[in-house]
Amino acid sequence: MGAEHSPKQPSPQTDFFSVVDEAVKIAAEAAEKAAFKKIKPRPLRPSTQPKRGQIPLIMPQGISQEEKERDQRLRELQEEKNKQHSP
Repeated sequence: MGAEHSPKQPSPQTDFFSVVDEAVKIAAEAAEKAAFKKIKPRPLRPSTQPKRGQIPLIMPQGISQEEKERDQRLRELQEEKNKQHSP
């Protein structure tokens, strides 16, 4: 990059714009190259179960009311246990 510059010191403003211009050109080239690359589909994870502690993004359909109540009770019990263990 230093080879193109003239010996006299360019003003900070014009230097800034030349740097931005160069960055835009580089970004455009990279985007063009990426557009022609083949996109490989990512393999699905072997388990569709959420990792431990991860909230599932899509709730399973058809949960009965009693299951919801049971889950709520389990959550409340877990919270009580956590409160007892914390000082």
